[in-house]
Amino acid sequence: MYNPIVRLSNELKKFVDNENNSFRQRERLVSLKDAILFRLLYSKNGNTQECVRSIINEYIGNTTHRSNYVKADKAVELNVYEKLYSIVCKFDAQIYGKYSGPIIVAVDGTSTNMNIELANEGYLANKNGDSVTGLILGIHNVTRNYPIALELVKHKDERRAFLNFINGKLTINPNNIWVFDRGFYSLEFVGQLISKNMKFICRLKINLDIIDKNKNDTIIAIEVGGNKHNVRIIKYVINDNEYYLMTNLFGNDYSIDILKELYFERWSVEELFKLLKSNTNLARSKEKDSDSIKKSIYCQLIIAKLTTYIEHCYNKDPHNKIKNDYQIINRSNLISGLYSKFILQMFYKKMLLKNVKLLIKNWIIVHNSSPGRSFQRKCNTPYLKWYIKKYYKGYLKDGEPTKKKPKKRKPKNNKLKDPKLDK
Repeated sequence: MYNPIVRLSNELKKFVDNENNSFRQRERLVSLKDAILFRLLYSKNGNTQECVRSIINEYIGNTTHRSNYVKADKAVELNVYEKLYSIVCKFDAQIYGKYSGPIIVAVDGTSTNMNIELANEGYLANKNGDSVTGLILGIHNVTRNYPIALELVKHKDERRAFLNFINGKLTINPNNIWVFDRGFYSLEFVGQLISKNMKFICRLKINLDIIDKNKNDTIIAIEVGGNKHNVRIIKYVINDNEYYLMTNLFGNDYSIDILKELYFERWSVEELFKLLKSNTNLARSKEKDSDSIKKSIYCQLIIAKLTTYIEHCYNKDPHNKIKNDYQIINRSNLISGLYSKFILQMFYKKMLLKNVKLLIKNWIIVHNSSPGRSFQRKCNTPYLKWYIKKYYKGYLKDGEPTKKKPKKRKPKNNKLKDPKLDK
């Protein structure tokens, strides 16, 4: 059941060992294997460079300084991480088996906070001038619940980022169904999807002129670039709120209920962002160049796919604890297990079946869920007065930011005074 995980681990180790011969580092104190592990472990949320140095040194019995790991990490080219991720992706068929049906692919974007020095590379600085914000475009396989790609771009236009991505990097499968939220919609965008023979579902804003609110299912013709295309607009209601979807999926096979369910599954890409931002440094990076951030993104993709692979193999195991569809695996805990020792074993030792089973025994926790759960979005990190003071340039009063800065108090005179002189 878990043999594909063993083979994948050993394939990654074999690749790194073979590439070691071509890796050149001036001081030769750090191997390619050490440098890649340094980047992988550093991608974990909360890990500092000194912390990662200590973890690797303790495991291999070394005393290498942090600066040597940093130099070696910079010497590793970005395409090495691309090759590593491609090796992980090649094991899809071995783990999931062959699948001939349509794959649901969700697309969305999220922001990441980065070092202000990246403004020199064209990233947009924030209002406070202390950092820049980049857009990360997420392409997520909903059917198998794992990420396909995470793409860092300099602008904040999700629509343009996706079109550039599919034109340059992605091979379009005509059987896949692409799902977008309402921020992606435009007539030009829909026209480009249709011209590439892509099946799509896109949510619409309720104030668009093309919507007939009196009908639940209509087919209309739109004109883009002199070409006319037929599209379908459906309406459904949840908790007295109206939702509208545009699609080029027609026929009885795609009823309103089915299209509604397909769009609802788009939420898995939001869960992916939440999972990575909680466990990796996807939300905030201290790197001073974009290549280092892209290396970390590939590391995060590798971790996310390994998590999904192990989860899938566990669910297929007849001896597991999964009893029904409402029991799910704590993926954050599993990611912690991967970062703990499993990655180190993967690169420094030959992976055995007992190592994978030990990971599953110690780090997989199953907890109960319930259908239709929903929670209000909120920030779990408490606001401290230092955050508020820095953002508002002052303190808060009665829940509103004060425009005036707090008055500076006069320094106290600590000299002792003679009471007779005061009289």
